[in-house]
Amino acid sequence: MMRPDPDQTEAVVPGVLNTDEAASELSGVYDFVVFAGSGVERGAGVPGWRKLLEQIKDRAGVPDEVVDNDRISNCSGHDFPDVAQMMFEHLMASRRGAEWYSVITRALQSQLTPYTAQQVEIFCATPHVVTTNFGMSFEEAYRVARPHYRVQSANHPLHVAALPDFDIAPIFAGPSVVYLHGRADAHHIILTRDEYERYYPLPRGGGARVPDVEQFLRHLYEQRTVVFVGFSFRDECFLRCLRHLHEGVKLSDEVAGGMVGRTPRLGRIRHYAFVMRPERGPSEDPNGVGNEHESYRRLCEELVQMHISPVEMRQYIDWMQCFSQVRPSRGLEFRATQEGERSVL
Repeated sequence: MMRPDPDQTEAVVPGVLNTDEAASELSGVYDFVVFAGSGVERGAGVPGWRKLLEQIKDRAGVPDEVVDNDRISNCSGHDFPDVAQMMFEHLMASRRGAEWYSVITRALQSQLTPYTAQQVEIFCATPHVVTTNFGMSFEEAYRVARPHYRVQSANHPLHVAALPDFDIAPIFAGPSVVYLHGRADAHHIILTRDEYERYYPLPRGGGARVPDVEQFLRHLYEQRTVVFVGFSFRDECFLRCLRHLHEGVKLSDEVAGGMVGRTPRLGRIRHYAFVMRPERGPSEDPNGVGNEHESYRRLCEELVQMHISPVEMRQYIDWMQCFSQVRPSRGLEFRATQEGERSVL
């Protein structure tokens, strides 16, 4: 994919890559970490934030006076934890708190397929996945991918880690999936406002009250190369944590700037994020496409500032095409079995 013609679209934001540029750079990073959002699992029928809240309301019988359907339909990404908090508190007040996780687990099991081709594609490019999703389809995707690809770690079992236990050594010793926000079947997840405020830095500043998530994200940000896929960056708590981590490294570099022979840490940090560019519409009114372009521009500029290179997509499949370009650098060879042809990509 070539960079868009500036005569045909809005001006390109400095620092934004196209997929060919991203593939060239990622081919030189063997063990980058894919940070997968809900968009990667959607093809398997796994609900995103809004659909999950709708299903919780429906399955738990939450009355409209607590949360109505319009509130869920119209809420922004920043409001999702508040809506979840209201439904959770309703169940607790009704002495039905034990139903919370069973309702969520059932909602996550309503899948069309046990995994998606996108998830298999990810494991063909890297052995490490971190996700904020609660479902377990990545584990099934690895089971499918492993027999059909001659990868160096083909005989390694998949290491699974979930909130709050992020032991760095085994996670990066071989193939791994990390459930950053927990797994519903373990009855420990980050979904409500109280849970976000427990594990993420608060708006008033300072670190998180419970440091597990922040410490793991600090390791990823400072020590690894992360590629965000299917991630919208609408989670304000997550964005605030990224800002907090970036500012911490920046401050450290400034304080130690006079040290002889020291290389600034921020200069060694390089991450990537696949972002969807809004289509250009017939008008650029403040409430329409023009506003989407402005949000896109602001997001890209902030990501660049945090040393996260935006990779522009025109359609969702673009990141998969980028990963397919990365795959040959991994020495992967597809075993063209009949089952593989049916089930993999």
